[in-house]
This record gives sequence, structure tokens and C-alpha cells, in this order.
Amino acid sequence: MLKVVKLSNIQSLLVVLFTWKFAFSSESVMLLKLQETTFSKESITYLRTVISPVEMVVPLIISKYTVSSRPLDLAMWGYLPRVVLGLLACAFVAYAPSKDEVTWKFTLLVLLYMGVQTTLATAMFTSQMAFFARVSDPAIGGSYMTLLNTFANLGFLWTTTVSTRLVDIFTYKSSGSGEGKEEDVTVDGYYVTATVCAAVGVVWYFIMRNRLDGLQKFPLSAWRVHAPGRNSVKSSTSL
Repeated sequence: MLKVVKLSNIQSLLVVLFTWKFAFSSESVMLLKLQETTFSKESITYLRTVISPVEMVVPLIISKYTVSSRPLDLAMWGYLPRVVLGLLACAFVAYAPSKDEVTWKFTLLVLLYMGVQTTLATAMFTSQMAFFARVSDPAIGGSYMTLLNTFANLGFLWTTTVSTRLVDIFTYKSSGSGEGKEEDVTVDGYYVTATVCAAVGVVWYFIMRNRLDGLQKFPLSAWRVHAPGRNSVKSSTSL
């Protein structure tokens, strides 16, 4: 496995896997915010259950794109729309009614948002897995796929952790007007974090899209540890 990690194209891929999820790391906070103000924990669970079939249907619909030689194109097509969706989530949180005033109209809008978000996230995950399956060295077996998946999961975990922490850092509270009063939130760190994540996502897209394009141009031999001609990759595909 160490030989795999030493491949220059693998190292380039790891840079992508460790950074491309930061733009979406505030998505999970959105439902937590709605749980504080509008929906019960049980209601959130119910909404997630309603949306869950999307995760099964989307891979079937996009399969003709993921079996191509450029599966990551699908992820890049949905990247900026997903970034914009993260900003749209701020509007849901800002105008969310209280638990006593929640309406079916608002619930349906949240359900629609969750459906679109799940579609984009599933498409991105499916294209990622399709690329892993395409470049994995069959001589090594499932260990190659496991290694790439591990790095992808680490990229998700650290970005989510940092995003959650940023919400606390950017939240400012003022003292209550009387003794025993709760502190008033003057700046909600969620909105700041969501904006930062979106800005980073836009910058990331325009900086890294050529890197992803280059990764897909490498011949399969470039991803093999002992493949003949692996070091003869054309300079036009270098990153």
C-alpha cells in the first residue's frame, strides 16, 4: 500500500479527496438548526426516511455516465449547484417557523431541498466510487479500493468537524437583559460558516477542476504499482 501512496497521481487524488467536501460540510448543521427551532428529532428522522429511496434510484439513473472513462465529470457538473444549495439552506434556517407554527408548505419545501441535496450528494458519491473502481489495481484486490475509501472518509470527517467547530467560533452572544436571562445570539455562526464554505467551494472548483480533468486523462497503467510503462505517462496529463 505504501507503494500505491507514493504514486504521484494517487498523491494528487488525495489532495482532492481531502479538500473537496469542505464546501458542503455545513449541510449537516442545517438540519440541526431546524431541529432547534422547527422540527422535532422524530420529524427529522421521518423526513430522512421519506428521502432515502432517492439514494437507491439516483445511481441507477446516472449509471450510463459513471461507467464511462470520465466518471468524475458527473461530480463536477453537480459541484457548484450543491454549493449554491448550501447557501439556500441559510434561507430555510432564517425563515424557519417555530415548532407551534410549522406548516405543511414549509415542510414540503424542506423535503424538496433534502431531495435535491441528496440527489447531488449521491451523484457525487457514485461518481467517486466509479472512479475508484476504474483505477484500482486488480492485482492488489479490494485493498486498493479500501485505501481510497479510507482517505475519502477522512476528508469528510475532518471537514465536518472543522465546520461544526467554526459555527461555535463565529457565534457571538450578548448578555441577557436581566439576571438569569439567556444570552442573546447577536451573530449566528451557522450563517458565517455556510458562507465561508460556499466561498471556499467556488474557489476550489476553479482551482481544482483541471486537476480532476488531468486525473481522468491518466492511462490505467499509471495507477498500477508494477505495470510496465507506468512511468511513461505523457507530460500532457501531468498536473
